[in-house]
Amino acid sequence: MRGLPKPRGRVLILAALSAAAFAYAAVRAVRVPIVHDEALTYFLFVAGRHAGPLAPGFEANNHFLNSVLTAASRQLFGEGEVALRLPNLLSLPLYLAATAHLALRQRTAALTVAAFLLLNGSAFALEFFSLSRGYGLGLAFLASGVALFVD
Repeated sequence: MRGLPKPRGRVLILAALSAAAFAYAAVRAVRVPIVHDEALTYFLFVAGRHAGPLAPGFEANNHFLNSVLTAASRQLFGEGEVALRLPNLLSLPLYLAATAHLALRQRTAALTVAAFLLLNGSAFALEFFSLSRGYGLGLAFLASGVALFVD
């Protein structure tokens, strides 16, 4: 029996797992109907009469960066579900790269894969990247900050 994969092998394993996670989120972004929070964000902060991230009044549903990026995506790609979810979906590779960076700090390949799966194996967490809510962006930036901090 050969030893555990070397770091290059670990990177390839994490890349394959990342591709699977991105494919899962992309399929969900295409197949899942618009949910209530997405519709509320869209009508209040993206396309409504007084739309805009700086709309008057406070609303807990306004995730500022998500509202700005969703409005830009709407201008570029139209009002389709995938177009509105694109900012969060495109933040998933950043999250996957940050969590891979954290997982690669482990001593063995088994621990590396386990750490990566622990950080990315939750369908609940991956769901944030397939909805236009802003939590996907937040998770991606948080994981990136942690990865930068530990180095």
